[in-house]
Amino acid sequence: MELVPNARSLLCFGPKQKYPIVFPFNFRLLKIIDALAIRFYEFPLQILVLVHLRYLAITCDGKLPNSISRLWNLEILIVCRHHNIKLSNNCPIYLPIEIWKMKKLKQLSCMGFDLPAPPPDDSNLILEMLLIVSDVSVHSCTMEVLSRIPNLKRIAFQIESAHDSNETFSFFSHFASLYEAFESFKCVVVNPNLKSQIVRCIPNFPQDIRKLSLSGCGLPWENMGVIASLPNLTVLKLRWYALCGPVWKTSEVQFPSLQYLLLEDLDIECWEFDGELFLFLDHVIFRHCYKLKTIQNQLEFVNRVEVDDCSLSFEKKMRKWRSTYDTEAKIRSSSTDL
Repeated sequence: MELVPNARSLLCFGPKQKYPIVFPFNFRLLKIIDALAIRFYEFPLQILVLVHLRYLAITCDGKLPNSISRLWNLEILIVCRHHNIKLSNNCPIYLPIEIWKMKKLKQLSCMGFDLPAPPPDDSNLILEMLLIVSDVSVHSCTMEVLSRIPNLKRIAFQIESAHDSNETFSFFSHFASLYEAFESFKCVVVNPNLKSQIVRCIPNFPQDIRKLSLSGCGLPWENMGVIASLPNLTVLKLRWYALCGPVWKTSEVQFPSLQYLLLEDLDIECWEFDGELFLFLDHVIFRHCYKLKTIQNQLEFVNRVEVDDCSLSFEKKMRKWRSTYDTEAKIRSSSTDL
C-alpha cells in the first residue's frame, strides 16, 4: 500500500465479507471509495479526513457521524446496513441532520436510513444538486424534506405496510406540484396485506415522468387511468401485487410512449385491448403470472416478448403465437427453457 500513496480510487470486489476486516484508509488523495463488500460495525472515522472524496459506498451497521459533512466534496453517497434492524418502537433511523450541509451531493442511497427534516429556521439548507434519492423509506418523502430537494429527478422508496399509517402517503397528492421535470419513480410496499389496498390513490405524477415501478401497492386495475395518460412514460414495471384483479382493460389511446412493460407476480387472468396495442411498445415481459390465461392476439407488433414461468395454458398459447408471428419470444418455465 505504501507504494501507491497517490492513489485516487479504492475499489473492493468479490463476495461480501461476513466479518469486519482491517481496511486501509491512509490515502489522503482518494476521490473514490467503493467498499460495499466490506462490513463495518461502525462508520470508520478515518474516512472523514479524506476531503477529496467524490464517491463513497460503504456497508455500515452503525449510525453515520455528525461530522460526515466534513466530506464537503462528496457527490455520491451510498450507505447500506448489513442488518436492517428495526427499533423496538418501529421509528426510522435517520441520517445526521448535517447531511443537509453537503451541498455537492448528486446521488444519495441510504438503505436502512432516512433523511431527517431540515431545521425549519434555516432556509439555506437546500440540496439543489441532489438528483437521485433511493433505498429510503416513505418517512423521507415528507413535504418538509422534498421541498428542500428542488431538482430531484429520481426517487425509490419503501413502505412498511405493517407500521406506516395512511397519513404517510399524503405527499402523493402534492408530488406533481413539487416537480415539473421528473424521470423515475419507484415505490415498494414491503410485506403487503393482500386483503387490503395499501396505497389509497395513485399520485398525480409529473407529466414528464419516464420510468415508473410499483410493487405491493394493491391498487385495482381501474386506477391505471392516471398512469396510462402519462404522455412520456416509456418504462412501466408492475411487480408483486402492484395492481390486483382478474382483468386489465386498455385502449389504444393509452400509454402513447410506452416501450417496455413488465408484469411480475400479479393475479391478472386476462388482458383485454380496445383497439390496437400501444404504438411504441417494443419489449413485454410476463413473469410468475400464474393465473394469466388469455391475452388478445395483438402482440405481433412487439419485437420482444418474454414469458417466464407463468400458467401452463398461457405458455402453451404463447408457443402457438410464437409459431404464427415472426417475433422474438422466449418462453421459460421451471422445468425447461424454450
